[in-house]
Amino acid sequence: MTKTTLKKPLLRDYLSVSYYLHDLYQYRKATEEQFSYESWAQELGFQHRSFLRQVVIGRRALTEKTARQICERLFFTPSEQEHFMILAHYSKSRSAREREAFGKRLIQLLEQNYYQTEIEAYEEFVSSPLFPRLQVLLALGEEPKTPEAMTRFLNADPLQVAKGLMILTKLGLATSSDAGYKATVGNFKVPSNLGSNSLLEYHKESLQEAITARSLPHHLRRYKSMILAMSQEEFELFLKNMDGFVKEQLHKFDTTKADGRRLFQVNMNLFSVSEELQ
Repeated sequence: MTKTTLKKPLLRDYLSVSYYLHDLYQYRKATEEQFSYESWAQELGFQHRSFLRQVVIGRRALTEKTARQICERLFFTPSEQEHFMILAHYSKSRSAREREAFGKRLIQLLEQNYYQTEIEAYEEFVSSPLFPRLQVLLALGEEPKTPEAMTRFLNADPLQVAKGLMILTKLGLATSSDAGYKATVGNFKVPSNLGSNSLLEYHKESLQEAITARSLPHHLRRYKSMILAMSQEEFELFLKNMDGFVKEQLHKFDTTKADGRRLFQVNMNLFSVSEELQ
């Protein structure tokens, strides 16, 4: 990656202080020849580089004093300073109650800085996993895209692509011209209507595609799983954390550039596999 393609980390994209500081360090290390832990420690007012390095690699947590010290030297607007301090408290929270309170405020800050158009008439939009992908693809790059090009990019059925483009145009999400199609909406979301048959069918098809994706090369797919013992209260907290993680990734990888990128489908599933334990 060259200096011209590096993107400076944005605080609003993170839910972890150490991840943010790590990426900021890597960015400055790559773009400033003389930058080091030594020079950064001096810049931030630390006598020794060791503590700063331990924070960056996630082995030490910031105290209120050291968080404030970094905050005042890295950020100059009240909104950024508030965000950093809340993030610092969230990262070191020990109790579920504290983490929930700071996490809730972080999500509010993320929502304030990341607007998504809600697709109200979503049933047709989610009637196939292909259609949201078409919308994301149309929002990448500046040039209009032809149905033939999108069929090739997505390895899709031409008739399904044509149907999807018709639906996107009808919903006002895309426009067409002689040159092809372009998105009128970039970032979007679908209402979280629990129990919606349309959404259930969408997730069913997405999961079936995930099974088929086992045949893809290893560098193009991953499967991860974990089993947690949680109370109903902890389950709800996990959901909030998962929502926060999703928003963080949407922020971090939000782009309109198409060069060298693929579309990746990410499915997150959470369900009970046992009866309630006594």
